[in-house]
Amino acid sequence: MKKFFTVLSVLLFIGIASINADEKSNGTSSRPLDIHTTKGFAGLMRSVEHEVKAFLNDTAKTIEIELFDFTDGEIYIVDQNNHVVDMAHVLAGYTYVIMSQPETAGHYSLIITSNEYYGEGVFIVE
Repeated sequence: MKKFFTVLSVLLFIGIASINADEKSNGTSSRPLDIHTTKGFAGLMRSVEHEVKAFLNDTAKTIEIELFDFTDGEIYIVDQNNHVVDMAHVLAGYTYVIMSQPETAGHYSLIITSNEYYGEGVFIVE
């Protein structure tokens, strides 16, 4: 009976250790950032057929943006006072852009725009 509890204790310890390792590895993964697409912004009719995905990587302090069928455009990070904190020009054919997260805590908007697409997402830096 003592052997049974020893084996059971070892198995429980291994199980708890692997769960903790999984939780730590999930802490380094990226969080998706919801991008809300607007059709017809600033007097332009824009398509919603272009797909854009964005992820916040808190470990690397980056914003990773995936672009599908995107034409020339810009990506802006704007703070809560409507000041542009960072900007990237994107050429047609780019499929992936990495930008640094702002260093100052606060609420920010990620704005992705081209002649054919407009999308916004909001995120918080703590």
